[in-house]
Amino acid sequence: MNGFDKRAVIAWDGSRPAARALKAALPILGRFREIDVLIVDPKSRTQPSDIGNYLAAHGLKATINTQSSGTETTGQVILDEARHADLLVMGAYGLSATLEKWFGGVTETVKTECQTPVLFAH
Repeated sequence: MNGFDKRAVIAWDGSRPAARALKAALPILGRFREIDVLIVDPKSRTQPSDIGNYLAAHGLKATINTQSSGTETTGQVILDEARHADLLVMGAYGLSATLEKWFGGVTETVKTECQTPVLFAH
């Protein structure tokens, strides 16, 4: 492979947009040597194992990384991980696109600041 095969990061929050993005990315995720799932401020204790089991059922081995956002925004935590990846996969617009533009949000932060290719789904 030639440069687009080292590391993919999946920003996972369990939402429908995140599931759509993951489903869209499944055909290309197998090319990556490393797949990391990033869960910022998990909503449930089963969230990490649920996504891990889903990926395993599709023949993909992933490392699950749960992080607390602490003093950073969720968008900033995702950007920090994406800097060291060849691809970022994430859902987009948990709020409407208009509200995100007005008030900011994870999608707008990633869309405007991420230097890594992003596969978004809404």
